[in-house]
Amino acid sequence: MTSTAGTAAKTPPEETTLFDRLGGEPAVNAAMRVFYDRLFADPELAPIFEGVNQARHVSSVAKFVAAASGGPVPWTGRDIETAHRRLRITQEHFDRVSEHLAAVLDELTVPADTASEVLALVGSLGPQIVN
Repeated sequence: MTSTAGTAAKTPPEETTLFDRLGGEPAVNAAMRVFYDRLFADPELAPIFEGVNQARHVSSVAKFVAAASGGPVPWTGRDIETAHRRLRITQEHFDRVSEHLAAVLDELTVPADTASEVLALVGSLGPQIVN
């Protein structure tokens, strides 16, 4: 009987993407629904979303998050700066959104290291979003 254990040990494990560690498309979609339920209900943030079709927006953001976190489908929508330019988002708004995201990741029991990676990714987008 031939063992393959020695061969497997020599092959480096494939690095999983943040997208995979989050649970893939179903998990990203679910997280974005919970996240945007919170944002649309927040009295300080709700005015930013006035007139926005929530279902369509959540779907679009979920696709962006999937692509940005290493998912298999590249983002083909508007760039993040153009999408947020007219919204007059302040640093306070951005920080509040980040707090909601951290709470949702915790609520969904995303491991701390993975949640930190998500928050760092979002934080890196701040200069393109805050105006």
